[in-house]
Amino acid sequence: DLDSALQNYILCQEFYEKENRIGNVCDTLNNIAEIHQLKGDYNLALTYYSKSEELARKTDNTYMLAYVSYYLVGCYTDRKDNHNAEKYLKFLQDYSSKLDSKPITLLTTLAKALVYSKRDNKEDRNEAKELFEYVINEKDVEHKLVLTSLLSLCELLIIELRESEDLEVLKDLKTHYTAENTIVCIAGNISVDMAVAEAKKCFKGTNSASPLSKSKVIEKQSHPQCLIHFKKTDQTHLCLGVRAYDLFHPQKYAQIILATILGGNMSSRLFVSIRENKGLAYYVRTTSEAYSDSGYLITSAGVDNRKVEETIALILKEYRSLRDEKISQQELQKAKDYLKGTLSLSLESSDAQASFYAMQELAVGKILTSEEKCARIDQISINDIIETAKDIFRPEKLNLALIGPFKDKSKFQRLIEK
Repeated sequence: DLDSALQNYILCQEFYEKENRIGNVCDTLNNIAEIHQLKGDYNLALTYYSKSEELARKTDNTYMLAYVSYYLVGCYTDRKDNHNAEKYLKFLQDYSSKLDSKPITLLTTLAKALVYSKRDNKEDRNEAKELFEYVINEKDVEHKLVLTSLLSLCELLIIELRESEDLEVLKDLKTHYTAENTIVCIAGNISVDMAVAEAKKCFKGTNSASPLSKSKVIEKQSHPQCLIHFKKTDQTHLCLGVRAYDLFHPQKYAQIILATILGGNMSSRLFVSIRENKGLAYYVRTTSEAYSDSGYLITSAGVDNRKVEETIALILKEYRSLRDEKISQQELQKAKDYLKGTLSLSLESSDAQASFYAMQELAVGKILTSEEKCARIDQISINDIIETAKDIFRPEKLNLALIGPFKDKSKFQRLIEK
């Protein structure tokens, strides 16, 4: 916890002082100060930052002076002391111009954003947003700086929403964005205690009211439905899909495998039959989505306006084929291997790891590791695929939507009702 970390840093400070390692002493003083800042004891934090600054001045170490100036900007903005925050920002900008160092330039950018975000001037706050986004998107940045930028940017956006007086959005903020409905997931090479303390500080004002429950989806469909939107385009964009399973359905993994077999990659059935063999589509893909109480499997394609009916017929043919005929063990295994491989590759970055676990906790309330998800995929059998296909590929679940140079939907309606 923070108290244990504090004691360890104090021991480190004593050791470095005995060894006369001034740089390490300054770093440790900054760490001690940061812990007190996270605990809300700004006076004690400023005492330690000041000691660090004094040491850096005695040794005429511009690099250490830049770092402690950045920390002081953060501490004073937290304390709502804008005057001193502005003062140390000027110091930091001066040190940055002398050092010509990328890490110090990034600290200066973030410090400027923190100061500008507290100003009343809307133009300055807009500039702060741009600066936060710059730090977030920059490569090889400390996770702590990215976290500070993300949280500060969120705070600015919420302020803007409140100032906009958009009653509908503000109502949503009060009824849905509550502590009970919020997940904070942090991944990377960070201190757990520091991350928890920082999150507590940033989210301490979160609305504690119970969130409104989501309105339940009620599906009412008895026959295939068609929706078209007239637009003079060189190609038609269409989506042809079915109502399917939600997040909690036991066959949701079978649905995902079905989508992969149909149009999940360049060796899938629809990619081969529609794009490679026939040359009908500029793109074709099938995706599966699942929500809390609804879901769908859908094939989308960009097609030559003269080839729309032929493309729809081929998609329906593959839907029926999966419903009426057994797939081979080889095709099933290939889809499984593809899904497991893409899952593994998708989790290489820390932000992807955070999203992977946070979304499960938020949407399902139960977390599976990537290995556990792969095991669920491996459990799906050929019979599971057939049963799922028979269940979802039915006329009363079929829907077509398209955008293109068409005004009469009757021919498309007849096509999907065959």
